[in-house]
Amino acid sequence: MLSQRRYAKQARYGYVRGRETTAYVREIVSTYVAYCALLDRKPSMQGKGK
Repeated sequence: MLSQRRYAKQARYGYVRGRETTAYVREIVSTYVAYCALLDRKPSMQGKGK
């Protein structure tokens, strides 16, 4: 929502490019899962949801 002008004007810090951040984190998680598969380990998302 903060990437839309009408909401960003009302926000404390203004416009946010959340889609880029989300895509970046998804890419990191995807790479991590691929590395775990190469090492034949189960991925551990310890800090997830905190």
